[in-house]
Amino acid sequence: MKKRSTLLALLSVVFLLSLFLVACGGNGTDGTDDGTDDGTDTSENGTTEGNATDATGGSIPDHIEAIIQREMPTTDDHLDGGTLRYGLVMANPFAGVLHPLFSGEATDFNIQDFYLGNIIDYDENFLLTNYGRGAATYEISDDGLSITFTIAEGVYWHDGYPLTAYDWAFTYEVMAHPDYTGTRFGQQGERSIVGIMDFHEGAVDYIAGIEVLSERVMRITYSEIMSLRNQAYMIPLPSHIFRDIPVADMEDSPYVRTDAAVGFGAFEIEVIVPGESVTYVRNDNFWRGAPNVERVELMVINPQLVGTAMENGEIDIASTFQEAQFGYFGHLDNVTFLKSPALIYNYIAFRMGVWDPELGESGQSTPLTDSPVLNADLRLALWKAIDNNVVTSTWRSDLRWEASTLIPPGFTAFHDASLQRPEHSVEAANALLDEAGFEIGDDGYRMDPDGNPLELNFFASQQDNIQEYIHQYYLSQWQQLHLNINLNMDYEFTAYGALLDAGPSGYEDDPRIHIFTGAWGTGINPSPTGLYGRSAAWNRSRYTSDRMDELTTRIDSDRAAMDIEYRAEAFFEWQAYMHENMSLIPTEFRLDFIPVNNRVVNFASGFGFFDGWHLVALTDETPH
Repeated sequence: MKKRSTLLALLSVVFLLSLFLVACGGNGTDGTDDGTDDGTDTSENGTTEGNATDATGGSIPDHIEAIIQREMPTTDDHLDGGTLRYGLVMANPFAGVLHPLFSGEATDFNIQDFYLGNIIDYDENFLLTNYGRGAATYEISDDGLSITFTIAEGVYWHDGYPLTAYDWAFTYEVMAHPDYTGTRFGQQGERSIVGIMDFHEGAVDYIAGIEVLSERVMRITYSEIMSLRNQAYMIPLPSHIFRDIPVADMEDSPYVRTDAAVGFGAFEIEVIVPGESVTYVRNDNFWRGAPNVERVELMVINPQLVGTAMENGEIDIASTFQEAQFGYFGHLDNVTFLKSPALIYNYIAFRMGVWDPELGESGQSTPLTDSPVLNADLRLALWKAIDNNVVTSTWRSDLRWEASTLIPPGFTAFHDASLQRPEHSVEAANALLDEAGFEIGDDGYRMDPDGNPLELNFFASQQDNIQEYIHQYYLSQWQQLHLNINLNMDYEFTAYGALLDAGPSGYEDDPRIHIFTGAWGTGINPSPTGLYGRSAAWNRSRYTSDRMDELTTRIDSDRAAMDIEYRAEAFFEWQAYMHENMSLIPTEFRLDFIPVNNRVVNFASGFGFFDGWHLVALTDETPH
């Protein structure tokens, strides 16, 4: 092969899965709190939860900043062609659903990312932008009710048909159709599109709020102001293929399940071995220019084998890498480990309410009236007793850092780096409990302020040894407060999530739960409504208050949709409120790891940009 010289732009890759909320139930869950409507929580002895704001914390520490690396070298000196080997890290075969309208598995989005194409683009604050990485640009109306998209000229499906506004409008008709078999309808505000519910219910045969203004221009009009720059808009379906397929049959059609699938992205699907591998060839007619590499070979690789495969040069890029293995493979001289802040936070939560499946349309959380963790001083003492810097240095090899807020620092516009956790001190925690009336009984354990025996249940999911060590550390710290706490780790990942998530009619919360651990991934929209709202099934702590309602409403309000500074201010107030009420204790922030062979150039990891696979190139014919 010969080398060619081209001017290359910086590539930042965001997988399609980042457009949707990901709940990391096995690593943890979400918490709640008992608070008064004015935003403070008063304990039985009259002290307020504001005591939580007296000490240390911050955003990304210096030792983490020093190891963050988002990109491989950018160069125009590379091979013309070659085969990029991509490892899709998973323990089981992939599902192989090739369009996000029908897929629900995160790993399927990795497969789609190579061939499907990006219709829109996001900036570093995860807001729509017209930078040019998406096939369409946008314009929002002055009243904030409409968004108009214009598809660039020269964008073609892999079979030669032009990508049109009719394709895009058709996709929304499929999503809203009564026979639609997927789960996407309503996830990104689609139910607020004018006329879409009439179409969904079969009253009309068109969606009034979706207008095709020309072959390349489509306008969507909503019945209420939405945060239109912070939505995920569905990637179009090729209507010339799908219009003859009944909606009920689309998900299982060859165009969704086999190498017959057609996209408009940088690569075309050549061969699929179901559940195992996908081979792509470059799309020479790609609207942003022909890709630098000729072929991509995507193959499933077990998480436990990624390090060895990278060491042996068997794959060029892995979709992810287990943090726990970095200590064994981080030294490899043929591999660069890209590291960027993940949109995930770990926490400890308190069960502050109960789920009533009969309230509202599909259930709501309501406050508990009798639980030991309703006492704010007890929660504050439990927070003071633990030091997550010990956790991150002892068991995380300093690859994580202590969190002090529920918005990850990757959201630079919304993350409040000024919040500080309460000072770690077992002595101060014991003094606080003494003052709050938690006297120590003859058996050596504290009683509640009414003199009754106090027994707390601490739940965590079954995971690896590291997680068990961390949970045992928390338990040992709390036992130094003379608290009788039982650790329950009887539930594996899936069962643990089912234990904590709210359910439909007939569901009852487990009354044993007082304290539990968890983690949430936010996706690109960190709005807390889906995790902490009254009607949110994922509000696992069940905390509710009028103040919480007020703040989440402001974050998702009409004004916030139009004014990012106003939305940021609302996020800051919400973070402060959650910090004060201590329904959840944020514990850890982390990094995303992507291992890359050193022959790969013009590749980057991180969130905020789309469709740069055409820029990725190789400097050598064989992996290092």
